[in-house]
Amino acid sequence: MPDANGGAQNEGAAEQWFAVMRSGAPSPAEVVAFQEWRAADPDHARAYDALEDAWARAGDHADHPEVQNMRRAARARRPKAVIGKRHILSLIALALLLGLVLSLLF
Repeated sequence: MPDANGGAQNEGAAEQWFAVMRSGAPSPAEVVAFQEWRAADPDHARAYDALEDAWARAGDHADHPEVQNMRRAARARRPKAVIGKRHILSLIALALLLGLVLSLLF
């Protein structure tokens, strides 16, 4: 039985591999590395399988009306994209620098 740290490491690695494998198009080298990682230790396979199972169970509820309502509410609370003070200051500095360069050239 792995210690708590080993279990956490396996879960973290499983999460990383899950993200890579679900990214749409893992490279052939990534697929081979994943297969080697999974085969290296039964705990690796168990951690990855548990993650896949949880993902599948969560997906079973994706169309439930309450889940849809929560998604809509989360989207409504998401802050709108705004230009921050830092961006405005950067644009002003860029404009001033551009003006200085143009004045030196002409």
